[in-house]
This record gives sequence, structure tokens and C-alpha cells, in this order.
Amino acid sequence: MDCRFSTLFAASLVFVNLVVSATLSSSQPLAPTHNDVVYGAIEPDDGGRRALHIDLWLPQASDPTPLVVWIHGGAWMGGSYNAPPIGLKQLLDRGFAVASVEYRLSGEAIAPAQIHDVKGAVRYLRANAEEYNLDPDAFAAWGSSAGGHLTALLATSGGVADAEGDIGGNLDHSSVIQAAVNYFGPTDLLQMNADVRTPPGSVIDHDDPTAPESRLIGFDGAGKGVGVLRDNLANPAAPFPEKAALARLMNPIEHVTANDPPMFIAHGDKDNVVPYQQSVRLEQALRNAGVGCELRRVADEGHGGPRFQPFTVEAIDFLAEHLLTHP
Repeated sequence: MDCRFSTLFAASLVFVNLVVSATLSSSQPLAPTHNDVVYGAIEPDDGGRRALHIDLWLPQASDPTPLVVWIHGGAWMGGSYNAPPIGLKQLLDRGFAVASVEYRLSGEAIAPAQIHDVKGAVRYLRANAEEYNLDPDAFAAWGSSAGGHLTALLATSGGVADAEGDIGGNLDHSSVIQAAVNYFGPTDLLQMNADVRTPPGSVIDHDDPTAPESRLIGFDGAGKGVGVLRDNLANPAAPFPEKAALARLMNPIEHVTANDPPMFIAHGDKDNVVPYQQSVRLEQALRNAGVGCELRRVADEGHGGPRFQPFTVEAIDFLAEHLLTHP
């Protein structure tokens, strides 16, 4: 796959995730209660300093409300926190606050920057829970595609120091969440190609050096790529040990323990971008660890689309069960 196709592919993923969000959210955009809240800052390699932001919607409520952190998709290369989260109006109507989080894309910083940013946002929101009338003991995350991957990683990597980072500070506050919703997110970056089934096949060679997974871990370019890395997992020569460790750090299934929060997973069985088997892998790992998990196979649906609508209702019910009724 050449670079031109990879660029077009990345753009198509951004479009798909924006369409999914628009389809499954309210028909009219809802203005955030707090727009472009700064939760941290980073120093790009090219110098300077820039802020990282959150858009925050608050329901009408007197008591502290549970929070859903929305993590957008886009192959870790595109997408925006400004796109409306899935199920936004329904969540607000059910009494949830919703925060859409900006994180660094792989063109700006390779992993683990993305999960460091997300965890920094969670810590910020928990540290400022009183100001925003949030229940700090009732935080969830929800994401699609690359955002689903980061949601699953956030849920499973509690206590993993290398996944924590220090973005935004507030290190005396936990980044642990109490529930998660993962829509068709990658869960094992090294096994994406192995999980492809035909049909539906795949529109991308996940082993290619220009693939999103290769770019995420900074192992792209000639003679590189996830496929080369997988073939050299036992090779002690640099940079294979470092990149293998980074891939494992970014794999949600590597960190599953009995302490992980319950997770709702939905995935189209005709998905030709992220193989359905990736969600099966995660479900099996969670169940083997004794973690509550529900996997919904969305029949005849691809990488997002209208057939997810009833499962979005289920996902909100799942969050309500675990967050609205907690002690």
C-alpha cells in the first residue's frame, strides 16, 4: 500500500467516525456547557507549547452527576474532540455529564502520548469534580475505532505506570474509570492482520509500514511496520525490544485483570477496517479474568453505521446500571 492510499484511508476513517457520531447522536448539535476547557499542555518537538482541551456538556441536575468521557476515532491520525459524541442527547437526558477529550494524534506524537493525554483528562475532571458537579466515583469512557481502543486501554491499564504519564498534573487523583463502552476498537495491535476474515476482508494491510498501527508506535517507513515487528519479537537487536514493549503497552488485552471495570462492546460483523475478532479477543480475556463484559455482534454492519442505533440504547442502559445505581 502506497502513502497516497494510506492518506486517503486515514481521511476515510475520520469521515466514517464523524458520520457514526452524527448518526447516533442528536440531530441538532448541542453546544457544550463549557467549551475548549484546557486540561493540560504539551511541548511539541518543533518547539513552542500548546494546550489540550475538553468540551464538557452538563445535564440539568442538583446532585453530582456521573460522567462519560468520549474518545473520538480516526485511526489515531485524525478526528476531533469537537465532533459530537455518540448518544450525546440521550446521555444528557439520562442524567450523565459528557466530556469530549482532545488527544495528540500519531502525526504529532507516537504512543504512549495518546493514552497519557486521555488519562490526564480523566485526572483533571476528577480533580475538578466539585466545580463541574460531577460524581468522582462514577466515571466511564466511551469511544469508537481508535477511540474504542483508547477506551479499552484506559479501562484495563489502571495501575500501569508506563501508561499513566503526567499530562496536566493532578497526579494525586486517579485515572481509573468505573465502566467502559468500546465500539469496534483494536485490542491487539500485533494480531490485526491475523484476525481478518474473508468475507468481509480488509481495506488495509495492517502489517504495512504505513498502516495506522505502525504509525502509532513510530515503526513506519521502509523495512518497518507491525508485520516486521511481529516477525522479530525475539530479536534482541534494536529497535525491536523497544518497539515490541511499546506495542504491548498499547494493547488493552495485555493489561486485563480482575480489577478492571465492566465493559460493553459492540462490533459490526462486516467490519473491514478493524476485524470483529479483535473484540472477541478482548471479551474472552475479560471473561477469563472474571470481569463483567457484554459483546454485541452487530449483524451485517461495517465500521459504524445505522445498525448500531439499538446497541447505543443498550450501551446507555449498561452505563446507567453501573453508574447511576452505584452505592
